[in-house]
Amino acid sequence: MHKLGRKAKAILAEVFFQGSMAPAGVEAAWFRAKRESELDLMDELERDGFLRREEGRYLVSLTALPHIRHPLSKEAFSAFEKIFSALKDNYREHLSTPVHIDELAKKIGLNEQRVRVWLNYMIEGSWWGGRTTDLLGSEDAAITPSEAVLKIRKFRDVIKQLQDWQEKRLDDRQNTVPISQLRQSLARVGPDRINVDETLVGRPKPDWYEQLPETVRELLDEVYSGMTHGLRSLPAMGARAAIDRTLTDLSPEYTRFSERLSDVVARGFVSQRDADAVDAAIESGHAATHRAHFLSRSELDALLDVTEHFLRGVYILPEKARTLREKTPKRSRRIPRTPY
Repeated sequence: MHKLGRKAKAILAEVFFQGSMAPAGVEAAWFRAKRESELDLMDELERDGFLRREEGRYLVSLTALPHIRHPLSKEAFSAFEKIFSALKDNYREHLSTPVHIDELAKKIGLNEQRVRVWLNYMIEGSWWGGRTTDLLGSEDAAITPSEAVLKIRKFRDVIKQLQDWQEKRLDDRQNTVPISQLRQSLARVGPDRINVDETLVGRPKPDWYEQLPETVRELLDEVYSGMTHGLRSLPAMGARAAIDRTLTDLSPEYTRFSERLSDVVARGFVSQRDADAVDAAIESGHAATHRAHFLSRSELDALLDVTEHFLRGVYILPEKARTLREKTPKRSRRIPRTPY
């Protein structure tokens, strides 16, 4: 298990406690503002996958829970096993039939709202086949177990699998050769003497890249660098974060991703068609972040096509249109003929 320092554990414990009391999680901007001396540490916890930022709010990941010493974490582990066991029994009897949360809570004898909270953590694992988007707020919220539950003995095995994947990602990143060093090696050896796997060739940055806001550029730097190094999961996480950062800037008054996306459509920043594409990109990035989904190169390119199209439409095209309009000669007013 990855080792975390005392301060990192304290941050995770506080997010977990507050997030469990406020089911939607802790408002990330507020939480960060109160701990400005620990911003870099929180960035690291996000990057390493211990902190989840969902629609502008912080939750801890399942891999963070074993590091947290708090009575609530014991309650969570106990509830995870009860919920998982009940869903496995339900699959044996009814296969992939949706299980309504209120009925699940009654069956296992737990408070319905707590079951919703714990399920919101559990969906990070790859054991379910479908679910209501809003598990916390929807009255008819339901979750559908998949056949995968039969292959998993206990829910703690799901957490262990996520930890193993996380460790591999962290080890791969630690052992990755910096791109500057790679370029120096290529210059010394000569590119004609090296067989390059085309699937590892990076994606060029668009020519308007430097016109993006600094925060978005920094996120995309890691995306393009990750693709250059042949990574298949981290670039998707970075693209998702770039979209989320942009939506937050455009609609700061909303906290949920769906609300922000609807707002930018209503205000004319993007069309509904483009919003559907952005939604698909966000879901792909979510799967990479929380379900250990590794995208193919073609899938990554599709994700970046959508991301770049969205960012260009928001940040670049309005200014181009304004400049074009300013430089276009005005139409001359037609003077009506005076009849003889």
